[in-house]
Amino acid sequence: MIKILTEAGSDIGLGHLGRCLAILRAGKKRNINIELLVSVIGNSVEFYEEGAFELNWLEDGNDVAIDENDIVLIDSLKISAEKLSSIRSKTQKLLVIDDIGNPLFDNELKVDWSIKSYLNANNSVKCTFISPRYVPLREAFTKFEAKKIKKSIENILITFGGADVRNLSPLVTRLIISEFPNLKITVLVGRYFTCLPELNEMAENNNSVRLLIDPDDFTIRSAMDQCDIAVAAGGHTIFELAAAGIPTVHILVVENQAISEAWKETGFTQFIGWHSDPELMSKLINAIKLLENSESRQFSSLVGQELVNGSGVELLLNRIEHELGF
Repeated sequence: MIKILTEAGSDIGLGHLGRCLAILRAGKKRNINIELLVSVIGNSVEFYEEGAFELNWLEDGNDVAIDENDIVLIDSLKISAEKLSSIRSKTQKLLVIDDIGNPLFDNELKVDWSIKSYLNANNSVKCTFISPRYVPLREAFTKFEAKKIKKSIENILITFGGADVRNLSPLVTRLIISEFPNLKITVLVGRYFTCLPELNEMAENNNSVRLLIDPDDFTIRSAMDQCDIAVAAGGHTIFELAAAGIPTVHILVVENQAISEAWKETGFTQFIGWHSDPELMSKLINAIKLLENSESRQFSSLVGQELVNGSGVELLLNRIEHELGF
């Protein structure tokens, strides 16, 4: 059996939950005996999926029932050394997802699809799964044709995750309305946004602004298909945008996204810095102006789709089967 352990709350771990659900769903489609255990952090997060259960496995005393033949896949920012040791003692088939370079996992078999590790692969690290091609994407984001690049930008997508913890969506939307009045703006609004009233007011007063509130995966996919460029946080969504071939301006909003700055070295994103940068909005204007050049967008799109082809979850399961056996 494969047991996936992760954590999530309304303002942390939503990307981790999403990618673990992608692995769970793909495993079930292949008739693999698989389950997902989610430790809820802070405010509760909703997830309804056969084979996914809430279990606060991170807490002391809450041991997970693990058979020695189970494959345990850990995707956690919060796990302690003691908890990791306890789990390791129960199985010989432990695999850790670590795309931020957590030193706690240096001696573990791990999968790392971060661009930074891919560009700077270190063979001395016990890791046999280094490539963005292993990144598990939700089903809606697994099959994209080559992006058709228009002569000029018409539609822009704004996406800051399920919570927008820095409330950047209104700030970015307002700037684009002011500086690029001819652009049509689509804002993905997660269920945990606190800035919805402000966004609603902008949408009511500007025909160019469309809000997609708590959209499902295929609605997001449709919005991606329609947009020419995106402004996004540096989390898991960057991989979905790369698979879609959407030239992206990206901003870092939480510490665990620091490793994604390396995307700028690939030519796929225009990285403009951290959310707290006082020059952030002027940098955003400059980045969008750079992407007005269709050749720049074409290059970005090709790079993104070359790095992430959408079949990562299948490649990952195949590799787990080869390395650890089901």
